[in-house]
Amino acid sequence: MKEKVVHASDVKPDFTEVKKAWAKLLSNYYDNNGELKDNYVENVNCPHCFSNDHHNEFKLNGFTHVQCKNCDSVYVTPRLKDEFIDKLYTDSYYSEMFTKSMIPFFEKRKKLLGQNKYNQILHHSVKMGSVLDIGCGVGELIDVFKDNGWDSDVVELNPAAIEWLEQKGHNVNKVHFEDFKTDKKYDLVMAWNVIEHVLEPKQFVKKAFDLLKPGGIFVSEVPHGNSLLIDYCRKTNKDPLRILQGEQHIMLYSKKAYEDLHVKAGFKKIFVKTNGLDYGTILNLNSIKTDPDLILDIQSLIDSKNYGDLMRGFWLKK
Repeated sequence: MKEKVVHASDVKPDFTEVKKAWAKLLSNYYDNNGELKDNYVENVNCPHCFSNDHHNEFKLNGFTHVQCKNCDSVYVTPRLKDEFIDKLYTDSYYSEMFTKSMIPFFEKRKKLLGQNKYNQILHHSVKMGSVLDIGCGVGELIDVFKDNGWDSDVVELNPAAIEWLEQKGHNVNKVHFEDFKTDKKYDLVMAWNVIEHVLEPKQFVKKAFDLLKPGGIFVSEVPHGNSLLIDYCRKTNKDPLRILQGEQHIMLYSKKAYEDLHVKAGFKKIFVKTNGLDYGTILNLNSIKTDPDLILDIQSLIDSKNYGDLMRGFWLKK
């Protein structure tokens, strides 16, 4: 019997209440004209190469996105000041709404997304041992590792997610990753859709490198700044509420900058590829419905050209 294909819509939580909570949080930072208040933001250079030479400016939700002329990444400037970004991530009401939205889909997401990622990691010759998941959310992936006998640790700040993870029996370190301390060295370290939130990405990736055993693997995934979806949004000013979240996603890497970030930390590239939802997202923005299998086929073509909106890399510590 042919295995049923499960589409993204099958595991997508209802984020209606989450969006309301997030909008309420952000409302403190906007004036009556929908512009960010000057006392909450600061101008920054490119977080990767520190250049202030940019072009292709476009604006969504009060946040200005620009493309660095030096490394081709897309970043937000002006952006929220560090202390206000931190307040967003640790707000108890938002974290509770987000976690409550995710938990009903936990088993489905674990079976589809978590298991698929786990299988991909094993395929690349990662031996079973110890694993650290940084910013794991409700843990649909790390739960698969735990089920398979791995020695697993997580770093997580979301208060409601922490409660859920501890109920599931996970060892949770309730700190920012830069404050995480351990004498342990890991066979595998993961950061799925985390680095785009980080204020000091080079220190983040170097710390991941230092936490690995020789021969260990770092897996990271980030939004791709040179994707079909970003180009579409730049052209149309349509907002997918997927990648262009300027209050959170302060850096959208080009392939060039993403690889440079990891290589300069000491890693050797195993592979980098895109893994997006560009085509389906664009159709949804325009209220166009079509065959889900056709969406998957077209997206696979987009990803074959490294034009998808997420970029995933496997990195070896030699």
